[in-house]
Amino acid sequence: MKDLLLAIQSELRASIDTVVDSAICIVRSESYIPPSVRSPAIGLKDGQVTFRRLAGGVVETTARVLVVAWVQILDDYDASIMGGAQSTPGVLDLVSQIITALDDNMLALPGMQSANIVECRPSEPMGINTTTLQRKIAIFEYVRESEGTPCGN
Repeated sequence: MKDLLLAIQSELRASIDTVVDSAICIVRSESYIPPSVRSPAIGLKDGQVTFRRLAGGVVETTARVLVVAWVQILDDYDASIMGGAQSTPGVLDLVSQIITALDDNMLALPGMQSANIVECRPSEPMGINTTTLQRKIAIFEYVRESEGTPCGN
């Protein structure tokens, strides 16, 4: 999981120019944005991992990663969802950029068999301290094959 999260982070930093690199981070919860991070931001959260033993000692690992897009809600509520006139992305724009960067992208990781978006949750407001954000979560599923024993790393 570690190498997968780091590869996703690297790909998003290289692909999305509407979010500063430091605002694309690995987070402890899809409801937590680090205090030093400013909107727009993208959080990466490890999800469920399942294992299946195949013939010949091969293990198939299916790992889900939650990719969370956050955009600050200002006076124009629609802009936080649809995007603003000043090249500030709305949460739908940001998720669209994330999907373009990650869907069917094997991230050059060994043994990767598939990489697909499997779910997009509805956007919703989320408050932290004095800031209110609009959040949308996209879930990606990565399937890898390797020899040996299952490992959650």
